[in-house]
Amino acid sequence: MKWFYVLLFVFVVVFSYCLLQAKQAVMDTSSIEQAVLNYHTYAEWLTYGVPAAFLILLILANFSFTARQHIGSFVYAFLFFTVFTIADYVFLNKLFFEFLNRTGQWRGGNTMIGIFALLLCVMAGGLVLANYLIRYTIKKYKS
Repeated sequence: MKWFYVLLFVFVVVFSYCLLQAKQAVMDTSSIEQAVLNYHTYAEWLTYGVPAAFLILLILANFSFTARQHIGSFVYAFLFFTVFTIADYVFLNKLFFEFLNRTGQWRGGNTMIGIFALLLCVMAGGLVLANYLIRYTIKKYKS
């Protein structure tokens, strides 16, 4: 259980730093090419790192739930995923599109990614709830 909270804290710090750096890269207009490169570097960390971290947290939450029957770790894992996915796709993409408009580099946006990310949050919540209900039902009928 301790490992779950330690990893959760580490992931929150790392991805918060990535969000902050991506935001600062977009606000920097001294070199447009460098700002875009920096933004994409940190945005890729968020895009690929958050689902991977969520999977790790979900596996640890499952072990925690199996051992102690606590649902809190599932809730924290789901909240972590939801907050960082929404922050990445809604907040950062909006800032990046505004940056492209401001600098005259707008070529059209990929809003389907944002919609897909929000649907992924709903699916993740459904998986957490289904996992809890299955384990609760097994425990109830086993005893």
